[in-house]
Amino acid sequence: MIRVLNIIFIFLLTGCMSNYGIDDLAMLSGVGFDASEDEGKHFDITTMYQIPSETDVFEYLHANADSLMNADIELMSQTKREVVNGQLRISLFGEQLAKDGIFPIILSFLRDPSIGPLVYLAVAKGTAKDVLVTQLKKEPNTGSYIQTMLERLDEEDVYPSVNLLQFARSYYDDGIDPYLPMIFSTKKNIVLEGIALFKDDRMITSISKEKAIFIFLLSKEFKEGVVDLEIELGGKKENIHLSYVCTKHKIKVSKENKNNFTVNFELHLTGSLEGYSGDQTLSKDSVQKEIESKVNTILSSEMKGMLSFLQKHKVDTIGVGESIRNSLSYEEWKNLNWDEVYPKINFTTDVTMKIRNMSKFK
Repeated sequence: MIRVLNIIFIFLLTGCMSNYGIDDLAMLSGVGFDASEDEGKHFDITTMYQIPSETDVFEYLHANADSLMNADIELMSQTKREVVNGQLRISLFGEQLAKDGIFPIILSFLRDPSIGPLVYLAVAKGTAKDVLVTQLKKEPNTGSYIQTMLERLDEEDVYPSVNLLQFARSYYDDGIDPYLPMIFSTKKNIVLEGIALFKDDRMITSISKEKAIFIFLLSKEFKEGVVDLEIELGGKKENIHLSYVCTKHKIKVSKENKNNFTVNFELHLTGSLEGYSGDQTLSKDSVQKEIESKVNTILSSEMKGMLSFLQKHKVDTIGVGESIRNSLSYEEWKNLNWDEVYPKINFTTDVTMKIRNMSKFK
């Protein structure tokens, strides 16, 4: 039934057989999906588009409906313009709807030829509507602003963004689970909260942006990034900011018996000290060695803690399943009850980081 509704939804949204001038179009730049609070309804949808011929003037449409098809009809009934998705840049999912599951929406996007695969996706802490209608002082186009923010974080190797194609790839792969950036509105600004972790299409839990770094370090997809750590030097707690490049990322799988595995993460990193809050003389070799030793201990401990956290919530954001699957025959993998095996895997981590440029902090 959902499949039929999605096909109808796509047809109605695209309206590809009609000929309209640009002044007749409502070109959506952002859309937010929330779980409806009304009994008998499922979707609470907020969309935004710029009014043609007007500068920085945006209009919002809102629908509360039991299906995507009916939501679309409700949206169209609120404007004289033809609603089109060709300029869609960001799609937000409210926290509750993300927990209920977002696959029907993802599928409708994938089947809509007017929606590009690079549309950015994110979870809104609270509701998507609150984030999308945030009135930013210098950026009236909230959809475009969120897109630019996620792009910038991705380009600066801080937090990778996720587009429609990437989410779908992780969803359909049986060896890794998807994740999405999680953002929230302060009423005056939009801020990155962390990342939301999914099992299939359902959000299971979330982690802070500070902890998310350790997922990226463990994932072979991300070769570089930045990390902030608190270390103890000379009896005082100090903060350091490091950029790093992963020079070696190796995952070794050992099969103990039919359903028990040990997985070792071996990471070699080259880091650059970008910030330091203390007053130690970092040009001293002894201090540099102490910092490197403590950084390696902290990273290894944090990574093991993150792996345990993911096991506890039965989400494989890192893609451990891919490594296990590649170590087995097709028949062995298909006969493996992954949901039972994953929480019992024994993880070990070996981390070595060589830090450069410390001597500039006298």
